[in-house]
Amino acid sequence: MIARRLMLVGTLLFVLLATTGCASSRGPSYARAYNAGRYSTAFREATESAASTTGKSREEAALIAGLAAHALNDDASAIDWLTPLQRSTDRSISGRAAAGLGLIAQERGDQERAAALLSEASLNLTGEDAAQAALHAGDAFDALGQKDAARRQYQLGYTQATTATLQATLTNRLNDQRWTIQLGAFANRRNAERAAHDFRAETAGVGLGSPRVVQSLEGGRRLYVVQVGEFRSQTEADTARQRLGISAIVAVADD
Repeated sequence: MIARRLMLVGTLLFVLLATTGCASSRGPSYARAYNAGRYSTAFREATESAASTTGKSREEAALIAGLAAHALNDDASAIDWLTPLQRSTDRSISGRAAAGLGLIAQERGDQERAAALLSEASLNLTGEDAAQAALHAGDAFDALGQKDAARRQYQLGYTQATTATLQATLTNRLNDQRWTIQLGAFANRRNAERAAHDFRAETAGVGLGSPRVVQSLEGGRRLYVVQVGEFRSQTEADTARQRLGISAIVAVADD
């Protein structure tokens, strides 16, 4: 869970450290602790620093306190620290605070609030940070069924992304490419339906729902493919495949 939570906020903090000089050995110890994955230490030291400093130094400490709380699954504390920072005149701080709050909303299933916060963050941040925020904002809009708004965020993210991996992810979103777990392929539909039925207990047991049978053409030959789940990325699909624990492959989902 922590790794998933830090997918965006980890990169946001790294850039904060680089731009404020906190990444150096002379920077605040709470920043170095967070960057090293010592979130309890980072939270304790950041809160102490926030209580004894003012101005931008206090805001930087408060930001790391909020992000560390989020990493520790203490969302109530994270919200308390991050919410006031949305009013910061430093756009990098207000943007990172909005991104952290947006991720919390997204994890709680409040896609409307997540979309608003993450799209706000994508406008206040730059480069890879803006692209990550736009990606998550797009996913929130997509979950709300607002396809045009989602597409605008993905396009914004693509223009800001600086790594090939993130560019590829945003390209997949723009192409609406989805991934699935393929359990088998059969020339006979009845055999495919029997296999889907046989796999049902295993797939339901790990929260993937019931398998489906879709028709596909490969090399001019009609096949009936048994698939389960639908995922936004190949990585997400592969993680679910490993959780399933049976022989299967990750494939592009058929319509």
